[in-house]
Amino acid sequence: MSRQVGFVNGGDRRYNIGIAEGLWLATVGGAKVVGMEGRLGLFEEGMLWDVQEIELGSPNEEGNVDVDGLVDIFGWESWEDRVAKWVWNGDDRNVKKVWVGG
Repeated sequence: MSRQVGFVNGGDRRYNIGIAEGLWLATVGGAKVVGMEGRLGLFEEGMLWDVQEIELGSPNEEGNVDVDGLVDIFGWESWEDRVAKWVWNGDDRNVKKVWVGG
């Protein structure tokens, strides 16, 4: 989805969504849409806490990753690269734990 809108608009990159914007839309923006702005979407004291613990794994000595999913981790990625891979390619197989309203 990050590049789909740009693609259907003749390749116009200004429609592409970056990681920071995508995460904002999924957290603070999502809280705004459901009328929970100021109560959900940020890591701040007193706010509701809906969180997923994500497992991406790391390659072993043979280069294999033991976690199922669509996120390929090779070991050389920065933290930002790993987050980007999960945001655009991750799925329920990467979710280890979930907390809702904590």
